[in-house]
Amino acid sequence: METKTTFLPETINKNRPAIIRMEHYTSVNELPVDDWNCFVNRDSVGLETEHLSAIEASRINDIHPYYIIGYFNNEPIGIAYCFSIRIDLARMANIYPAHVVETVKAWKPGFMEMRIVEVGHLASLGMTIEISRPYTGEFLHALSCKVDEIAGIEKAELCIVRDIPVGRFNEFSRLKDCGFSPAMGFPIARMELPWNKFEEYLASLKSKKRHNILQRRLKLQAPEIKVEIIEDYAPYSERLAELWTNVAKRQNGYQHERLTPSWFEAMSQYLKGRSHIVAIKHNGTIAAFGLNLTGDKEYFGVAEGLDYDLRDKYELYSNNIFEALRVACELGKKSFNIGITTYDFKTS
Repeated sequence: METKTTFLPETINKNRPAIIRMEHYTSVNELPVDDWNCFVNRDSVGLETEHLSAIEASRINDIHPYYIIGYFNNEPIGIAYCFSIRIDLARMANIYPAHVVETVKAWKPGFMEMRIVEVGHLASLGMTIEISRPYTGEFLHALSCKVDEIAGIEKAELCIVRDIPVGRFNEFSRLKDCGFSPAMGFPIARMELPWNKFEEYLASLKSKKRHNILQRRLKLQAPEIKVEIIEDYAPYSERLAELWTNVAKRQNGYQHERLTPSWFEAMSQYLKGRSHIVAIKHNGTIAAFGLNLTGDKEYFGVAEGLDYDLRDKYELYSNNIFEALRVACELGKKSFNIGITTYDFKTS
């Protein structure tokens, strides 16, 4: 485990010279947790150390995690989480057919592959930077220098800061002065939840849409179908990884992370009480599932999987989301984060 420090002379205002001290850690076990937790909002699970420990322990994508804390006068003023991975940019864009990419790679192995440093979540969504507001600009400048230092350690060719909400763009514009160029990302589908029961959600809909949903929901009443909430899902990790891979392969060639059985095992182990799967079983075998993170206010569908041989017969895709929505309402969550992509369905 290594800890390194960067000292940067900055100016917070005209009358107060400052030294922002940036420290990074390569394991949650080395992290001063009290300082970190000063900035962790438990409305969602994202930056909770248990979640980050699960990612670290699973080592998916050969991840090299970095936990960064900024100090002014020995008081913590902000945190950031980032990681280094090797990524295939040719598979990040879905405008090229998969067979074209494979042909190019057969001719030139390693084409468009590089190591990157990413300030964001590997297998989740959301900002991984939290700052005490008076220090925003200075912290971001110091963070940029720290990320550049980490890129040197990792021999990375690209640094990315992800998932900055549009409403906070001006607040983070200091990053442009540090050499970052803004680019539009995928919008996140998020529903506000004023309902305590799924039936209340249905009652809020127009009759035509309500009828359409009820017809789909009837598929779950087949005698061979059973829906379960599973808190300890580690024993199902092989099946979950298999079903997740089914979905990932159909994302028009898009690849970012690859979720493995060890990732599902680690999430189950470290996030007891803060995660579960909602599973649709067919004759006792999981045919579809959603792995959901249960923050104090937000219910986040972080991963899903489907058996495509059964998908259409039981409307597994839509019922997977409807079941997650049902559970989110019953748990009294304020919002339901459905993630990115498949916008036509999620918008409707």
